Amino acid sequence: MSAAFIVSFAGPDRANLLKQLAQFTHEHDGKWLSSKVNYLDGHVAGNIKVTAPQNQLDTIKQEFARQQGLVVQIDDVVAKDGPAQVVKLSFHSNDRSGLVHDITSVIDQQDAELAHMDSARIQVESLGTNVFVAKLVVNMPQGQAAEDLLAALRALDEHVVVDLED
Repeated sequence: MSAAFIVSFAGPDRANLLKQLAQFTHEHDGKWLSSKVNYLDGHVAGNIKVTAPQNQLDTIKQEFARQQGLVVQIDDVVAKDGPAQVVKLSFHSNDRSGLVHDITSVIDQQDAELAHMDSARIQVESLGTNVFVAKLVVNMPQGQAAEDLLAALRALDEHVVVDLED
């Protein structure tokens, strides 16, 4: 029987780090189901969903935890009730303090879950302001209308533009 966990890590990057992590996972019959890794100014941060036979989980987790110089957090994956409806959105607005908090609050109020957010603040000199742009992936309960979420996000501000993505 297999089980899964999420490992999150951050710290100074070093040569062959991901190769080493993948190698010991594979050596213990584990697989990376999905991963997100980012590099910034000589540092690395990542999240990896790992599945492995139950009798190998502790060994793999311990090896991740032993990595020199990395801060490591490991969380077991708990099965969720029923499948989710995946909704992909683009979000554009004038930038303001508290906007990410407000977006995540709206998602929570819809009983949905933010699965991914890639955002940036862009200075638009011709407008004399900053613009907030984001790509969102939201897991919504089956049967709930995506339009309800879009309407709630648009209600945050008169300058918000939210569209469904393919």
